[in-house]
Amino acid sequence: MNINWVLVTGASRGIGRKIVQTLSDSTNVVFTGRCPDSIKQTKELCANSRFLVKGYVCDNNSENDIKTLCEKLINTYGAPFGIVHNAGITKDSIHINQTSDDWMAVLDTNLVSVFRWHKYLLPSMMYNGGGSIIFMSAVSAIMGNPGQTIYSASKSALHGLTKSLAHEVGRFDIRVNCILPGLIKSEMVEDIPKEKLNILKEKILLRRLGEQQDVANLVEFLLSQKSSYITAQSFIIDGGMSS
Repeated sequence: MNINWVLVTGASRGIGRKIVQTLSDSTNVVFTGRCPDSIKQTKELCANSRFLVKGYVCDNNSENDIKTLCEKLINTYGAPFGIVHNAGITKDSIHINQTSDDWMAVLDTNLVSVFRWHKYLLPSMMYNGGGSIIFMSAVSAIMGNPGQTIYSASKSALHGLTKSLAHEVGRFDIRVNCILPGLIKSEMVEDIPKEKLNILKEKILLRRLGEQQDVANLVEFLLSQKSSYITAQSFIIDGGMSS
């Protein structure tokens, strides 16, 4: 059967989980993660949805995992309408202390995996003639942050990818956009020492952290027809921290 559905990667916790929960109110959602228990928890939050919500264990670094899942999804539901590339990792440390393995791990998860998904899903979207692709970058991609040279490099690369891919698929009515969240309430932010977090808050014009719902709302907008004439753009959502 062919249905209207959206893929969200790395959605078993945090912002990804909130994105799935938000989208489940208006569309069919398929999401991925690495932990079966976390996937189950995300799905339970969507228990009252009248739409399809399916979660799958999938390793973003595995070509075989992605290929197998993509073929299953296309055969079962048809081409996706949207893809939200949310999966990502960090390996923060001072640049000279990093290793080649650190770089390869972050780049593989945050950047190369995007190509793996597109390799198997994008042709079907082009054939259908429509859709929306969203990359989840980060404000550190444009501001920089000590200890995050690998992470920042991987997230900065998504800007160039957004621009170039939008040129390639625009004629198929497929839109490509990028979101750059700032300090959003999450497990990662909770690990920041309170003193350092207070200093960071002072750099935010709104003097507060963002909510996961703020990011999910922007994702929902960029997937909807309300943004049908928006492509090749990067949207900063950071309370004014990067201004």
